Amino acid sequence: MVATLPLEYKRRFSLHLYWPSHGPLLLRSGKDNGNSNRIDILFHDVRWMALPVWFEGLRIERGELSEIPIPLTAKIKEEAHLMSVF
Repeated sequence: MVATLPLEYKRRFSLHLYWPSHGPLLLRSGKDNGNSNRIDILFHDVRWMALPVWFEGLRIERGELSEIPIPLTAKIKEEAHLMSVF
C-alpha cells in the first residue's frame, strides 16, 4: 500500500534493515499487547539518514533539502534535484 502523507503512528518502531549498497531502509513496528498487526515502512534508494535504532511514535512528511540539520556531501548536493526529503 502506498500511503498519503503526512503519516503518523503512535507505536514503537525500529530501524530493521538498511543496505548501503542499494539503499533500502525498512522501519518496523512489531505486534504487541495493544496491536495485533505489524507495520513495515520501506524507503528505496536512501542516500542519507539520521535515525535512532528504535523510537516511540513516527511521523513521515515531505521536507526540503534546506531543512536537513547537518551539511551534506558534494555528491548528494549534486544529485539533490533527483531526490525527495522525508
